[in-house]
Amino acid sequence: MSTQNMQMVLQALKNAGLNDNQARILGAEIGRENGFQSRYLWGYHSDPANKAKNIGLISWQGARATALERRLSQAGLLKNGKMVQSQEALDVQAKFLVDEIKSNSAYAETRKKFLENPNVDYETGHRVLGRNFIRWAYDNPKYASGHKTRDKYYQQLGGVVAKGGSSTHTSTSTDTTASTSPTPTTPTVSTPTVTTPTVSTSATPDPFSTINTMASTTPTTSTANLMGGGMSSLFGSMPTNSNGQDLSDILVGSSLMG
Repeated sequence: MSTQNMQMVLQALKNAGLNDNQARILGAEIGRENGFQSRYLWGYHSDPANKAKNIGLISWQGARATALERRLSQAGLLKNGKMVQSQEALDVQAKFLVDEIKSNSAYAETRKKFLENPNVDYETGHRVLGRNFIRWAYDNPKYASGHKTRDKYYQQLGGVVAKGGSSTHTSTSTDTTASTSPTPTTPTVSTPTVTTPTVSTSATPDPFSTINTMASTTPTTSTANLMGGGMSSLFGSMPTNSNGQDLSDILVGSSLMG
């Protein structure tokens, strides 16, 4: 993994309009996808699952790859069938990626939860990007290592991962809300006045008045197994990009992109 490549990708995402927070989350997904290797960021490779030609940051293929090639060619960044290895080529790819999220109704969930939410948290961000936009094998236990790989890159990009790693995947996107118990209150003790024929005195409050204490409940948090991604040659057995080739594991992945 090239630290310089990682920083160039991060800058490209910012140049495309993402803020620091969004760029880190999406950058971590790109790291999981291809390990920031030059031959994938600026190159082509064949998808071993469907033999399709994949290109660039998130392994675009099919009509989407053709559209990206057109954009690169118009910018003078595709020469003799090869992408020019430059910051400008990464910028064009990042802008193309953001335009897809904005314009394609298939990615409406990503647009709402990620692109239009500058303060999106890491959990929500990687969940919607993985399932709705990049569409890698996010929920397949076979590729659980991809979640750890993504978390590693997120930390290298300046993000903070919760203790024990990010939340594991679940079959649905429903989050469990933790319940809390109300604070117990102390009952008010009245002090009646007792009158005698000769002396007026006040009764002493009962010092043993009972205070109702509510039992606290333990919130239930939904968890599941972490997913995998990245390239087997770099990070062990990792997942494929179901939206394209998972560049982090081109030996085992199958792409759903296109």
